[in-house]
Amino acid sequence: MLATGEVTPPPGGDGLRRQRRSRGIEPGVMESGIPALSFLESNAPRQVPRECRAEVDIMAALKDYRLNGYPKNEEGENAALPYADYLEWLADYLYEADAQLSAEQEKMFSRFLGDEPSTAMVGIGMDAGLHDNLARCHPCYEYPPDFEKEFDVERAVPLDPYFSYEEYYDEEMKEEISKEEYIRDDYEWHIELQEEKMGLQKHWPGFTHGSDEIFSFLRSTDDTVCDGRTEPPDAGWRVLLAAVLNDVAGKDRRVDLLHRFFIGYFEYFNK
Repeated sequence: MLATGEVTPPPGGDGLRRQRRSRGIEPGVMESGIPALSFLESNAPRQVPRECRAEVDIMAALKDYRLNGYPKNEEGENAALPYADYLEWLADYLYEADAQLSAEQEKMFSRFLGDEPSTAMVGIGMDAGLHDNLARCHPCYEYPPDFEKEFDVERAVPLDPYFSYEEYYDEEMKEEISKEEYIRDDYEWHIELQEEKMGLQKHWPGFTHGSDEIFSFLRSTDDTVCDGRTEPPDAGWRVLLAAVLNDVAGKDRRVDLLHRFFIGYFEYFNK
């Protein structure tokens, strides 16, 4: 079963890697019912509320892809399962998972200690969904290999003029957040997403990484969260989910708790 303690954290550098904190959202029990995955609008813009970009800190650890089990079909290939079937499989897999929380994850998970499991699962889902939502907007700039050495913001080249500091922020926002702060935040995302991609490639070979890919896939289906090729929404958060489910013996209860995670995830992924 999953234990806590000082263990080697998931792959990731130090440097300017973002140390994000809780957004202060009080997770609540959201309405039940199978979420309609098609709620992701086909014309949804690639952006998030401006106050989320350089001001809001959320989860304090990188995604952790160590729990990399995946359902197989009769041919032994990755299976594309309907949502309900995937939850059935995942409920058993995470209940039996044997992993440890890193020190960072233990600190993050402590936010939910004392909560009802349903509240904890929704809260983890909300944080995870917001992380992937914000990641869709980054990086906004291309950085030279030695950018961190001098941190000269003028050497950062916008990938899309719309998301450059000069275009994206109006004069009022520029009074609150400087260009240096804006680019530092984006550069931290740049480093983090590189590390996440390496983690996925190590533990999930053959799967594509990136919240744009997750968004595009979920938008194209009404009843599937895994296709055997795209990073499942739960992939990077399974260690935290297992920390809750390890102590839940009833399978029906575990399935319901995972459903609540996905409700929270979808709600904040589409903010």
